[in-house]
Amino acid sequence: MFAVFVGCSLFAAVLVYRAREWSVMTDELLYTEMARGMLSSGLPLPSARGEYVQVYQVLYPLLIAPVIWIVGMPEAYQAIAVVNAVAITSACVPAYMLTTYVTGDRVLARWVGLCVGVLPWIALATKILTDSLAYPLFLWALYAIVRAVAEAEGTRRRDLIALGAIAAAYLARSQFVVLPAIFCVAILARAFAVGAAAGARAGGSHSNGGNHSAGSRWAAVRSASVGGLRETLRAPLRRKLVFGVTLVVVTLVAAKPSWILGIYAATTGDEFGSVVPGNLLGQMSSHLGMIALGIGVVPLLLALPWIVVASGRAGDARQNATALTFAVSALVLLFVVASFDVRFSHSDEEIYERYIFYLAPLMLVGSAALFKHPPRNWLGFVLPALAGLLIFARDDHFGLDDPVTISLNQAFKPVAIFRIALQRAVDAISFLPSVTTAMALFATAAAGAVWMAIVRGHAGRAGQATFAIIALYCAWATVFTVPKTVDSQNHAGYERFGLRTADQKTWIDRAAGERDVSLIYNSINFADGRPVDTLGRERTAFWDAELWNASIRSYYTPFEDRGAVKATMAPYHRLRVSFADGSIRLSGGEAAPFWLMSGSDPRFAPLPSGAASRDHFTGLALYPVPPEPRADWATHGLTYYGFVPAGGPAVLRVYADRAETGSRPAKVQIQFERKGRDSGAGQLDPKQIREPSTTRSFTKTVCLSPEGHADIDVAALARPLIDGRHVARLVSVRVARDTAGSC
Repeated sequence: MFAVFVGCSLFAAVLVYRAREWSVMTDELLYTEMARGMLSSGLPLPSARGEYVQVYQVLYPLLIAPVIWIVGMPEAYQAIAVVNAVAITSACVPAYMLTTYVTGDRVLARWVGLCVGVLPWIALATKILTDSLAYPLFLWALYAIVRAVAEAEGTRRRDLIALGAIAAAYLARSQFVVLPAIFCVAILARAFAVGAAAGARAGGSHSNGGNHSAGSRWAAVRSASVGGLRETLRAPLRRKLVFGVTLVVVTLVAAKPSWILGIYAATTGDEFGSVVPGNLLGQMSSHLGMIALGIGVVPLLLALPWIVVASGRAGDARQNATALTFAVSALVLLFVVASFDVRFSHSDEEIYERYIFYLAPLMLVGSAALFKHPPRNWLGFVLPALAGLLIFARDDHFGLDDPVTISLNQAFKPVAIFRIALQRAVDAISFLPSVTTAMALFATAAAGAVWMAIVRGHAGRAGQATFAIIALYCAWATVFTVPKTVDSQNHAGYERFGLRTADQKTWIDRAAGERDVSLIYNSINFADGRPVDTLGRERTAFWDAELWNASIRSYYTPFEDRGAVKATMAPYHRLRVSFADGSIRLSGGEAAPFWLMSGSDPRFAPLPSGAASRDHFTGLALYPVPPEPRADWATHGLTYYGFVPAGGPAVLRVYADRAETGSRPAKVQIQFERKGRDSGAGQLDPKQIREPSTTRSFTKTVCLSPEGHADIDVAALARPLIDGRHVARLVSVRVARDTAGSC
């Protein structure tokens, strides 16, 4: 098995090593900052920029922290991809352990481990995300749960091990807060199965031999039900630790979700819609079908018959406990993920595979168990397999329309990318109408062949041949998908800022030396004394700068919460501008000797020494901080997103240069965007800010006395642009001072 693990790790590392650019903001930035925080404090606590953050997924930042310390950014990005590859392929070990436990066949278990180690979701290792570590830890937790549910001896020790494994999975990914509930439900289901079997035997012993009347059958069913309920009610008393911990977790999630889920607490409420949205069952089916497609569909058709049959075999503790745990886990994860995807994407067509690909190993282990413990008759195989086929074929699973361009969002969907290759194969066979139909036919034929081989006593050979084909299919999917994911990821970075060297990415660290830098988010507009988020290139530039440069130790934004540009829930402080005199105040944190700001923003032109360094790739500039920093101009009366109100006042105030001793003229160039009105809203929705628009520029000459200011009525300037169909938005102000002239 060690050879399988090493081979899978090398296979994955070679594929992901070329990843050089980030793709997921602000998640990747968050985990990088947390890793730096751990290096700075020496403690594995959730912190970023020296302050506590409510993110409890601390194991992954702890994993990558040594890489960042030893290698340093940006080279660490590639090194982290390799570490991710080793971590995600290590899932083959718990998959092997699970398969060995339920089947006793080490050869078959190695095949399962190989398949788990070459799944197409290796593509997720190209990103600084928790998935790579959460995947193996989830399987270890599931293995511990299965052992605890199945084995009556040493129950308390097994429970402690399982709870410890659950805690590790939770600290890798908050999504696994559901594992304690899965553990409890599996215990209850196993207790019911054992009690029902005992009750059925007791009921049968009291009936007359050979008497199969309706009354005796009803008595047996009643005895089984009573026995099952009795054991189910006793289970919590026998496993007080497990049920006590679960009760605490459920209570906290219900009463104070932020204490358990941190920044993900919003997922438990109705803020984004009902937790049980319409068509939830259909979405659960689509999610299961999508993951099944990623491993060739056949494992779904083979695993379901075993799960259904083994769930009723109470006498075989290992089979019964594993099947029940798998069934409960699948149902809970499908419910949670389908609900999340529908509510947060506001679409019935989004399937984020990274949240649900954990079901793939369950199908593979279940398929292996079928070869060792098949149903006793053909109906026990055909009916569940048919149900699996209907689940897969109920709709055409979402793929990509464009076979050439892979967007960053699609890079989260390895199966959707692989569907390109499947579509090409289907197109080569003209009589097949779609990928779904082709895969359904293939899976049906393969499942039928497997059943015939089992019936004829060739289960061992059939099992190895089946998993060899599945492994080849998964390897094909991975080899096709991962390079396209890497290319799309790198291309997006090159498209944003151009092809940069490592030194060009870390220009801030080199320019600042050993000194700290404060990131000052500033955009072109001011609204009521605050810069307005333009939702444009600058946001991306700030994220990029902070990811690659460790010298950025504090973050300031003029916003409250709405529209704030920051690492996901990482700490930031307030920047306030006085409209009266333009003075800037920073609240919280320690003053840094350098500010990182947008180099295209003219409001800070009076900084005495100008920029210490500029970056033409991102448009950012590094400024030495003056003793009393002040804005060059500010506005009052604009709406939050910088729109000029149709009927209200709006003023642009330009401040004099404090170094001047006499009055000086200045030319102020003001540019507006004219955009279409969002019907009935009075101004554009923020999502429409990037839509095409026309621009108009005006130039005004003002006189600035020492320590004084001049006001310009921008509402009057913009009024001709505003009518029943259009609104105007301030987008640029340029102040050109005539230092030699006088008023």
